[in-house]
Amino acid sequence: MEDKVRYKDINAYILAGGKSSRMQMDKAFIRIGDKYFIDVIIEKLSTVFENIYLVGKIYSHPFLKQSIPDLVEGKGPIGGILTALTHSEKNINFFIGLDYPLLDSRIIEILLEISEKDNFNCLAYVPKLEDGIHPLFAIYRREIINKVKECISKNRYQVRCIYNNTKTKYINLIIKAIEYSDNLTKEDIKRCFYNLNTPEDYKALFDMYQI
Repeated sequence: MEDKVRYKDINAYILAGGKSSRMQMDKAFIRIGDKYFIDVIIEKLSTVFENIYLVGKIYSHPFLKQSIPDLVEGKGPIGGILTALTHSEKNINFFIGLDYPLLDSRIIEILLEISEKDNFNCLAYVPKLEDGIHPLFAIYRREIINKVKECISKNRYQVRCIYNNTKTKYINLIIKAIEYSDNLTKEDIKRCFYNLNTPEDYKALFDMYQI
């Protein structure tokens, strides 16, 4: 792990609940090289955050502060967000789902830097790329928990429900990340946001990136 200052005042939450039904196997224990995917994510986050939590699964790793069971079952990622924000004592929280096998910590840092420059004035900071928004690779203020509860109470379980009538900033990272770093290309950013949902996606991952 790099010897550098990591964020202490922002918690990082990995959303690991759910059945991974489209994947037909638990995404956490898919292998990327010689490591489980969950270990890859934890280790990438550990270069950015001091406090890392796993939501919806019990697992042990030296860089994990705690595993937290979901407060409500069967609600999908929005239930994991509720669990995390209920748990968190921090105003600012970073969330990542088990969908990003090629996670790049440099891009997380740029998302945080952009949000910091905005003084975290919005309740949500959400990457937006050519394929749409990425609500499970995002920053949420703790106050958004009220909107999360409202959506769940109305049986609206899509995460994007919490953006309705909520101060949200969508960040085009294809443009912004390149502005913030000379070492990142458009392909680097698209690679980071490669989304893993099906066995076909897993096969394509190796075909496209020769991992």
